[in-house]
This record gives sequence, C-alpha cells and structure tokens, in this order.
Amino acid sequence: MERCHERYGDMFTLNVVYEAPGCSSPPEHVKQVFSGDPHVLHAGEGNGGAQSGPRDNSLLLLDDEMHMRHRKLMLPSFHGERMQR
Repeated sequence: MERCHERYGDMFTLNVVYEAPGCSSPPEHVKQVFSGDPHVLHAGEGNGGAQSGPRDNSLLLLDDEMHMRHRKLMLPSFHGERMQR
C-alpha cells in the first residue's frame, strides 16, 4: 500500500485477484464525500448497476429526499447504548 501511495498519490484503486476493486484515500476525502451536498452527489446514479429490481429501496441506490427518509429510519440503531451492546 505504501508503494502504491508513493506511485499513485492520495487516491488510487487497487485490483486484487478474485476480489472486487478497492479504493484507498485519506480519511478527510471520505468525510468530504459523506458530508457533501446530497443534491449534488447522487450515489444512487453511480450504484444503479447494483439494482436488483425496479423497486429496490437499498440506501445505496436512493438519492435526495428518499435517501434521507430511509437513512433517518436506520439512524436510531447506530446511536448510544445500542452501539455499546
């Protein structure tokens, strides 16, 4: 990984035999993506190939208000005492 970082810089894709491609980037870049404007960054469009059916409501396939609605339904499970258990 260190040699790849030296050769390709902060962000690069790593292709490993029998594995899906992986990506490496600094944590601050990941934070920028996950805190970006949801009306600009549409993950659903990029993940459209993963859709298994026309009504797939996976959080990874939704954008805008529908994404936020589904995300808010999941958030309580990832807070406080529940995470400690």
